Amino acid sequence: MATLFWTSFALLLLTKAADVVTTWRHVGVHDEANPFAAALFRRCGLAGGILIVVGLYLLLAGGQYLLVWHLGGDLLLLTNSLLGIFIAAVQWDVARFNTTRRPSWVTTWLLQLSARAAAWLERR
Repeated sequence: MATLFWTSFALLLLTKAADVVTTWRHVGVHDEANPFAAALFRRCGLAGGILIVVGLYLLLAGGQYLLVWHLGGDLLLLTNSLLGIFIAAVQWDVARFNTTRRPSWVTTWLLQLSARAAAWLERR
């Protein structure tokens, strides 16, 4: 169980790195679809925004994994591992989309969600 657990954490880190690199190389400030990230990038610049996102990601993911590891229990470790693998798969698909601009059903859904969030932010 420990191998799956820590492998899922490594996959999360690797796919987040792929997302960050492809955002830096192919997306930039003006093409970011996530309205929250776009606002952060406009306010702090691309490098500053990415540093904030990565810092928060490492803090939250690392803290969660350490907490779940400390609490233990096979079901909790398995559930966390499977959720981590799912999130890693989504992050990988986003990184692939950033590079190719060819959407999958996942990125299509995420783009629709981002558009709704942007519309909600504009109404506020």
